[in-house]
Amino acid sequence: MLRRSFLGHSLIAGAGFGLLGVTPRAWAQAGRPGAPATNPLAVPDNAIPVGKLSYTVMREGSDIGTHVMNVARSGDSVTVDSETNIAVKVMMITAYRFEQTAREVWRAGRLVELSATTNDDGTKNKLEAAARDNNLVLNVDGKTATIPATVLPASLWNPKLVQQSKLFDTADGRQLNVSVKFIGEESVTARKTKIAARHYSITGDVRRELWYDANWTPVQAHLLRPKDTTVVAFVLN
Repeated sequence: MLRRSFLGHSLIAGAGFGLLGVTPRAWAQAGRPGAPATNPLAVPDNAIPVGKLSYTVMREGSDIGTHVMNVARSGDSVTVDSETNIAVKVMMITAYRFEQTAREVWRAGRLVELSATTNDDGTKNKLEAAARDNNLVLNVDGKTATIPATVLPASLWNPKLVQQSKLFDTADGRQLNVSVKFIGEESVTARKTKIAARHYSITGDVRRELWYDANWTPVQAHLLRPKDTTVVAFVLN
């Protein structure tokens, strides 16, 4: 499947804007000499980005699409809507297209519903997920599977990704074994300015580089092709 070699597994559904309860100053102080030691993989339970984020998708310096995410929070419920549109053109001809719309519903920190419709260059998938007891029941194109509730969707909006060893693909439901490493604090360009960000590297069944700002807003993400150095970059507008 072309998507497997070009985009890899999806890190597509969801995003956010602004963190409730964590301030840039607090984050900066945590990294100062003499400050209490902090676990770089520890994400506050209330690290829920809220609002709208728009990303430009880039490949080899060219604009190939957009990724837009909206997060709404009401009490302990969070709803995430996302839309991705990617088109790679060669000699003015569209050589590859990827489209996905998705919705996640979370309650008390648990995913209770997910629906995603994906068109991967003509290959179409429909995924639905629902919480049941301590599991998540997936229905992908009419086929049902049950996975532990602790396996999270590979969704860009959710900073809890950096604490996971298993994720699932939001297009086809496939489980993904991953390892996460904190690389360090770096300066990246997003919204046409330099932003201090924490850099995390995800390896395993997928390769991702993620940068979150002091508010745990995802400001940049790199999707790397297997056995290649080509990068598909999601850059916050």
